[in-house]
Amino acid sequence: MTSITKLLTSVLVIGGLGAGAYTVTEHQAAVAQTTTSTHTISEAKAKDIALYTSKGGTVTDIELESDEGSKKYDIEILKQNREFDIEIDAATGKVMKYNEEIQSKNDSEEKDFKQQNLSPNVSLEEAKKIALDRVKGTVTEAELEDDHNRLVYEFEISTANDHEIEVKVNAENGKVLNVELDD
Repeated sequence: MTSITKLLTSVLVIGGLGAGAYTVTEHQAAVAQTTTSTHTISEAKAKDIALYTSKGGTVTDIELESDEGSKKYDIEILKQNREFDIEIDAATGKVMKYNEEIQSKNDSEEKDFKQQNLSPNVSLEEAKKIALDRVKGTVTEAELEDDHNRLVYEFEISTANDHEIEVKVNAENGKVLNVELDD
């Protein structure tokens, strides 16, 4: 009888250990799966991928968008008389969409300022740091634009209390021009 009791006890202990190990393994797999699905490449990495894809140019707009549970960067690049619209999967860095348009004279009048041998003295990364020093949060959109005949970076920043703040930074000298609550 003692050997049967020992045998049953051994079976129960080994079975319990096996079930515990299975539970731990399943939990680790679930955590790993959650971690990989929320991983996002940096904005700088997405910009590098887009510039490599377009073979250079000036980034005029970067947005991190959520679409049906997945995130993507939508990046616009201007290069001479061409405008590139490139979408990059924020989890993998893979180019999802590549569109190149040749701008006609009428289409590009608005962008002439950017094409007249003018380029920003302040990089997008420097301007982003300046904007985030002024307003704490996450940049959800960055754009280089002509604002009354001067190059200006416009950032939309989402704050911890769910406000959208627009910050304009002079692309020539890095000075903050305007901070405004977006409704």
